[in-house]
Amino acid sequence: MAGAKMSSVRPMLSAGAEQTNRLLMSTLAQYIRQEALWTSYPRPRGRLSVLPTSSASRQIRAQSSLMRLASIVEAHTVHELVKYLEPQVPKPMSSVLEDIYASAEDRAIGSWPSIIDAYKRWPSVKIDKWDEWKKMIAIQDARNAIAHGVGELTRRQARKNQATLTASLKLIGIAVNGIQLEFSDSAIREVANVSRRFVSWLDDQM
Repeated sequence: MAGAKMSSVRPMLSAGAEQTNRLLMSTLAQYIRQEALWTSYPRPRGRLSVLPTSSASRQIRAQSSLMRLASIVEAHTVHELVKYLEPQVPKPMSSVLEDIYASAEDRAIGSWPSIIDAYKRWPSVKIDKWDEWKKMIAIQDARNAIAHGVGELTRRQARKNQATLTASLKLIGIAVNGIQLEFSDSAIREVANVSRRFVSWLDDQM
C-alpha cells in the first residue's frame, strides 16, 4: 500500500516549468478578468459606435489571449530543447563549430515539425506521442489562423481537408463558421489547461 501511495505522488516540476505554468494561468486569469469587466461596461454611443460590436470585440480579445498562450508554450518547448543541447557542445567552441551549432539550432527550432524531430533525435523524447498531442496540433492551427488569417482559416488551411481541420479545432472548443474561427471562453480555458498539462508532461520527460 505504501508503495502504491508513493507511485501516485506527482513529481515536482522544475523552476522553469513552474514559471511557464504560472504565465499560462496568469494569462487565463487576465482574460477571465477582462471579460468580466467588459460585460459590465455600457454600450458605446455616438462616434464610439464605430467600434467593433461586443461580440466581435470579445473575439479579438480571445484571439489575443490564445496567441499569448500558444507563444508561451512554444517558447518553453524551444527553451528546454536549447537548454538540453548547449551542454552537449564541446567548449571552447571554434568559430567554425559555433557556426555549425548555430545553424543546427536554428533548423531545430524553426517550426513545430522540426522541433518534434529534434526532440526525437537528441533527447529521445517523442512529444508527438503525448496523449493530448492532437489538441496541441489544434492550438497550433488556431494560432496560425490568427497570425496569418486574422482569425480566419488561411488559404493554405482552407485548401486542406476542412472537415478534418474543423474536427481538430473542435477538440479545444473552437468552432469554424465558413472560414471564420469562433472562440468561446471555454476554448481559452481549454487551451490554457492543455498547454499547462503539456509543459508538466514535457518537464517529466526531460
